[in-house]
Amino acid sequence: MSKEAVLETVVMSYGEDGILRIKINEGAVLGLSQVKLQMETIRRICGDKKIPVMVDARLNHTTTTEAKEYAAQNVGNRIATAVVSSNPINNISVNLYITLFRPVTPYKLFANEEKALGWLHEQMEK
Repeated sequence: MSKEAVLETVVMSYGEDGILRIKINEGAVLGLSQVKLQMETIRRICGDKKIPVMVDARLNHTTTTEAKEYAAQNVGNRIATAVVSSNPINNISVNLYITLFRPVTPYKLFANEEKALGWLHEQMEK
């Protein structure tokens, strides 16, 4: 049985496979308050389970520096994050995020969902 949450900036779904999927909405501006709300929602949906997260970042969006700093260090129960994007601007942003903010759990960019899911399943086995 999957669980879903619809927020102003994202849609989250937690499925039978144990992976949380987050789809960022077109034009979303992710600030600190939105990131904190997402983390609270993840705890509500997933409980205390250690979870891998796949973020669909293909649509245009913006994340504030404050939100990036917070998210990199406050991962909650995430064991790894795979970001799926084919948008060149978003790809640059994700790579800069990884380099500058150094997330405390594995964080990787992928061009397609299949490779992202494969990597997340590997992370679950560690």
